[in-house]
Amino acid sequence: MTIVVDRRGQLRVQGDWSMQADNPLIQVLFAHPFTRDYQQQIAWLTTVLRELKSHTQVATYNMVAHSWGGSAAVSQLVRQGSTTDLPRLNRLVLLGAPVNEATPTKPDAMYERLTATKQNLAAITPGIIHNVYGLLAGRLTDGEVPVHQITALRAVVRDSPLQYREHPVPGIGHGRLHSAPQMWQLIAHLLWSPDQGFN
Repeated sequence: MTIVVDRRGQLRVQGDWSMQADNPLIQVLFAHPFTRDYQQQIAWLTTVLRELKSHTQVATYNMVAHSWGGSAAVSQLVRQGSTTDLPRLNRLVLLGAPVNEATPTKPDAMYERLTATKQNLAAITPGIIHNVYGLLAGRLTDGEVPVHQITALRAVVRDSPLQYREHPVPGIGHGRLHSAPQMWQLIAHLLWSPDQGFN
């Protein structure tokens, strides 16, 4: 199944899924992904999750999100993760998600909002976040996102019911985090291996 979200937040569903499938996949596409920040994507993700629970009875979900999509997924989880009209997070696989893009002269307003609301996670049911990032030639970056922007998530999830694990991948650049065959194998392992989450 593919869910396309248009610029007004309306959903268009293409295809369907089998309730008997072991690991059904739903691809979410934003028709207008380029925005000043990812506030809009947070609202769109919430709409998609609410639709999945109310119309297809999805009770738990796994999510894979790359770059800003991962940052939006984390913000959505912190703000709305304990809401009863949404499915419960099982596993979240982040790929090079820059949750804190602050510089020495400019704070990151989105990250400040994230840390200011992190107490919401106390009410969330247990799940697991796998924070995956690339390292190029021994440098602390994947070529686009510095590692410190990614690992800033530690401070947000600390002391929450969520399990949190980091997975550095040497030799993988930002764009290849979701396109390299070795990454597909890692993602599948993190999503579906029995010891990687809660069932």
